[in-house]
Amino acid sequence: MIMREEVGLFCGPLSAKSREELPQLISRAAALDMSAVKAEIEAERQREATVHERRVCPTARRGPMPGGA
Repeated sequence: MIMREEVGLFCGPLSAKSREELPQLISRAAALDMSAVKAEIEAERQREATVHERRVCPTARRGPMPGGA
């Protein structure tokens, strides 16, 4: 597993990578613009929240009916 600034960048067995692939993987992780990565993660979270909000029954958003018990 490779993590940077509390963000998982690679999840898998590093032992499965060849000796040539491992330095490339590490250098690619080091070269990432973490501000852009975090912005992309936040945008994805916002999209998921929007989808979740739309799935809620409209009646549930409206609140209790007037005169209800």
